Amino acid sequence: SNADGLFTGRIQNSGEKLLVNEKALLTKSIRTAWSSYDVLNYDTQNNFTYFKNEVEKPKTERRTPYSSSDEESSNVKITNFGVESFKQENILPPNIKQEDIKYSFNSSNYCFFVTKNGKITSSSIIKEKETNQIHISSRAALNTELNAKVIGPTKVISSAIIPKGCVIEFISSTVIIKENKLAILTTEPAYAVKTFPASKRFKNIILTFDKNGVTLFSFYPFETKASNKHMGNEFI
Repeated sequence: SNADGLFTGRIQNSGEKLLVNEKALLTKSIRTAWSSYDVLNYDTQNNFTYFKNEVEKPKTERRTPYSSSDEESSNVKITNFGVESFKQENILPPNIKQEDIKYSFNSSNYCFFVTKNGKITSSSIIKEKETNQIHISSRAALNTELNAKVIGPTKVISSAIIPKGCVIEFISSTVIIKENKLAILTTEPAYAVKTFPASKRFKNIILTFDKNGVTLFSFYPFETKASNKHMGNEFI
């Protein structure tokens, strides 16, 4: 994914050089994100195309980790990229309209939408095994009001994923939204925001980078329903 569009290809080792045989898929791509082994390509801040991929799973089982906190690894290979594609507007549930979406992003299992009426909602990505079809659930897992009086201008700069929620960087603030609760992390513009949703050790860590340096946030707990009781200073 770059300014020239979306490309796919295999990396080949030719002597001391790594070669990539690129194949152009789309002429526009501002960012991409994974959904398991599938890929979502965003051509604008509020629109994506979902690419379903064919994969090859290893015949042998993965090694047993030394402890429950060890990171998991996988030898699954993508053998065919984009065997099917689905436009965002065609897989939205009836309660979400394409024209109402201001910004969209995704995790492996959920799509998130910031709407023009000042809300953020998320719904699960449904992958039908029998029909190989993709659609987004009409049941909202997250539905939170974005109060401009509290967080400032609601123009989204970037987003990041955490368990059961997300972190959103706005023009003048960064907020965490988890289990329909919102808390402000910073009230100044950030250069970047980093989370570690796939990590077992650091999935409750958030890093923000700004003119003053790096700030580390930790939220706890993050795997039990009791977490929705903890916000503000007790939550972060």
